[in-house]
This record gives sequence, C-alpha cells and structure tokens, in this order.
Amino acid sequence: MDRLDQRTLADPNQVLVFHGDENEGVQQPSSFRVSSNGLQIYNRRELPLFTMVEFTLEFPTLREAGEQYCCTGIVAQCQFDDSAGLYKLIVTFLEVPDPAHKRIEALTHPAGSRALYGDS
Repeated sequence: MDRLDQRTLADPNQVLVFHGDENEGVQQPSSFRVSSNGLQIYNRRELPLFTMVEFTLEFPTLREAGEQYCCTGIVAQCQFDDSAGLYKLIVTFLEVPDPAHKRIEALTHPAGSRALYGDS
C-alpha cells in the first residue's frame, strides 16, 4: 500500500503532500480540492488506478500540533498535468475516521464546494 501524507502549513490555505519517505513535500496549487468523498492532489509520482493508499490528514488548530487522522483511499484517477509538471490524482476515501469526516464537512460546506472535481 502506498503512503501519502498531507500536512498543512502555518497558513491553513496551503497544503503539502508527502509521498512515502520524502522529506520535501509537494506544495498543492489553489486547485487543491477535498470533499467528504475524497481529495484531488498533485504528486511527483504516478500511481496506478485502483492503488490503495494510506494517508494522514492534519487539520490546523490553535495548538502547534494539529489534529491528525489516519485514512485510506483508492486512486480513482491519475494523469500528468503539463502545466503543473506533476501528476494530478483523484483519491476516493475508503476509510475516514468520523471526527475527520466532520472536519472535512465543516470546511467544505460553508464554501459550497461539496463537489470533489471542482474547477481545474
């Protein structure tokens, strides 16, 4: 199973994605999307369709260490994006802890962006 780690920066609007043992994350563009169904991320590596991935979601809090949740998903789409020079992946959630699911809903509902695919 591949492992993707998603960690937020000090600015909650910025997101980094780490693949495996990488020390340097991929800064996600403004087109980064997350919904209750899954997420769209950019990655340096291509992942085959239907690859099961394990990842950690970290949500910003007032404390230094954010809330972290281990999740699993499956690669539903992966294609190279020439403009970004990275692979754009759609990962459909398989297992997300209830508190993480509630945080995602709280983040996406007010903006009205419940759709995963959004503007690309």
